[in-house]
Amino acid sequence: MKTKYWFLAGLAGVALYLSLSGSVAWAGGDATRFIATIQKIEIKNAAGDWITVEEGSRSFDFGVQNEPILVMKNEGKIPPGNYTNFRVTIADKIQFSGSDAENKTKEGGEIVYRGSAAKFSELPGDLVEFQEVSPSWNKESEGLVTMTYYFNYKKRSKPIEIYSRRDFSKVVEVKQGSLIKMKLLAELRGGVNFAWSESLAANTPKAEAMYMLPPPFTEASLSADATTGRVGKDVIEMKF
Repeated sequence: MKTKYWFLAGLAGVALYLSLSGSVAWAGGDATRFIATIQKIEIKNAAGDWITVEEGSRSFDFGVQNEPILVMKNEGKIPPGNYTNFRVTIADKIQFSGSDAENKTKEGGEIVYRGSAAKFSELPGDLVEFQEVSPSWNKESEGLVTMTYYFNYKKRSKPIEIYSRRDFSKVVEVKQGSLIKMKLLAELRGGVNFAWSESLAANTPKAEAMYMLPPPFTEASLSADATTGRVGKDVIEMKF
C-alpha cells in the first residue's frame, strides 16, 4: 500500500499526515507501558445477564505484568451466583511508551490514527489517516506518547470493548463477601512501531514517528475466593 507524509505548518505547530498516495516503512520494538482508561467492567451470569461491576474513568497500566485490573470484596455489588464471562470497556485514547534498538517514544508526543478495522482480528486493516499532532520520536530518552484510535472508518470517539467469544474454562461462583479478582494480560513485546517517510517526490520533507496499535490480550481471568475461570488469547476479541 502506497502512503505519503504531508507537513502542514500553522500557528499551533506542525501536523504530520499519512495518506494513501505515498509509501511508509516501519520497524517494530517492545512497548514498556500501555495505559488505558477503564470505563466499565462487566461479568456475565449463568442466565446470560451482564452485571456491571465497575463504571467510571480509571487509568490502568497494562505494562505492569500480572497486575489485576480489579480487586474487590463483594459487599452486595455482585448478586450471588455463577459467572461465566467478562467484558471490559476502555477509552479509545491511550498512552504508550517503548523503543527498538535505536528509536524511542518522545515524551509529550501525540498521534491520531484512523483505519478500517472493526475488531482486533481485522488489524491492521487499511490505514485511512495518520496524524502526528506533536513529535512522537527521538533517540535520547523514552517517554509517554498519547494516541487516539478511530477505527472502522469512524472520525468520532468510540470506546473499545474487550470480551471473550467463549465462556470461562470454569464457572466462577460468587458469594456475598467473596474476594473478587480480575486479570487481563496484554502482550507488549513487538507492540511499538517506528515509521519513517519514503518520499515519492523530490524535496518532500522526511519525518519519523512512533505508534502503537492495540496489543493482543493473552489471558483473561475471574477469581472468586479459591475458584478461577480463564480464557486464552485465541478467544479474546476487541470491538472498535
